[in-house]
Amino acid sequence: MENLFTWEDLADVTRGEWLNFATLREGILNISTDTRTIVEGDLFLALVGERFDGHEFIDTAIENGASAVLVSRPIEATVPTLVVNDTLCAYHRLARYHRKRFPALLTVGITGSSGKTSSKEIIASVMRRHFGADYVLITEGNTNNQIGVPQNLLRLREHHRCAILEMGTNMPGEIEILRSLVCPNIAVLTNIGPVHLEGLGDLDGVAREKSAIFAGAQLAILPAEYAELPIVAGQLPALVMRTGFSSTVDVQVELLSSNLHGSSFATYQDGCRAEVSWKLHGQHMAMNAAAAFAIGKHLFLDNKLLCKALSECEIPGMRMRISEHDGVTWINDAYNANPDSMRALIDWLVEVVDDSRQIRLVLGDMLELGPDSIQYHQDLLTCAKRRLPDAMIIGVGPCMAEAGKGLDVTAFPGTEEASPALRSELPVGAIVALKGSRGMALEQLVP
Repeated sequence: MENLFTWEDLADVTRGEWLNFATLREGILNISTDTRTIVEGDLFLALVGERFDGHEFIDTAIENGASAVLVSRPIEATVPTLVVNDTLCAYHRLARYHRKRFPALLTVGITGSSGKTSSKEIIASVMRRHFGADYVLITEGNTNNQIGVPQNLLRLREHHRCAILEMGTNMPGEIEILRSLVCPNIAVLTNIGPVHLEGLGDLDGVAREKSAIFAGAQLAILPAEYAELPIVAGQLPALVMRTGFSSTVDVQVELLSSNLHGSSFATYQDGCRAEVSWKLHGQHMAMNAAAAFAIGKHLFLDNKLLCKALSECEIPGMRMRISEHDGVTWINDAYNANPDSMRALIDWLVEVVDDSRQIRLVLGDMLELGPDSIQYHQDLLTCAKRRLPDAMIIGVGPCMAEAGKGLDVTAFPGTEEASPALRSELPVGAIVALKGSRGMALEQLVP
């Protein structure tokens, strides 16, 4: 297997200094920050965080086969040791250097308050059909932060023709850092909503942070409503494609039908209509698909290719995962939540369930909403009761419990307490929908 970096590359790119240099061989095969994934020939990079210090695991990394280590303080080790000022900064430099080895790579960067992973999978389904599955690299799991993005970039190899990478943030400046690593040709913004407000402050702060993805991009794709925001508009490149439900946008979408098992929608662009029937649900997913059609238009792809690719698209993990147990339908959308994604679930339930008396809507706390958190939860519960007047609404978590006072909402501190009450009220034909922030672990309620 070919080395990912030579020893000289590693020192030059990271601006570090080698110890034990006399023992060095040709280079390293890969970079790992996790001792559990180390294989012989890898370099172990010792990251330091608030709750961990990779330097404490260097002996384990060497025992597991690490051929070298990258550290931010001198240590005694039996393998070549590269000392740098900051291991995270070194990780970023290596990822950026590696990304620039592929100047012809089509790179799609995706950010937004929600819908990043869904959009990634939707766009990836099209790119895989166009280029071939083996030639498309995408973000693995939820690795979209300052550690995960470099990890994904370092998986790039010469055969890749396209990379589709998510970028997440919870504080100002992160998207600019990640954008500088990814260097996206095409930048996609899914939406702007009240998320991570403890770090980003308010919606203007979210908009300012998210729009940093557009710097240097050849094409920006985003919903038309956000393109008009002054904070965003000033960051857009010359080439912009706006998506939405209006006939005035570049890629228009129209939801045609929706049920528990899927939906259909139409897109309109340049006088052409395309119709898709797929396994995904709701208007918000149709909007995510609009970005794929915009990319298809930019690359001059045939609409038949897009329709076929999207008809086979599936979203992994706990995103609208539907199952049936003892005559009860469970909708597990518990991967994460914010006010906008919660409302999207409520809107979809209104679309597909004729009698809201069937519904048991379990809503977990939405985390990191800042000082107005309780108000956001109250507004959401009020919306749920108005839109689904006969549904049983159950809150899980301290914020939902506080917000539900006076709203006739049953609330529990956690899933352990909620489970017995929920299961005792489940007749055959009931529909249980679960959504909350990742930290609430609502999936534990599913049989």
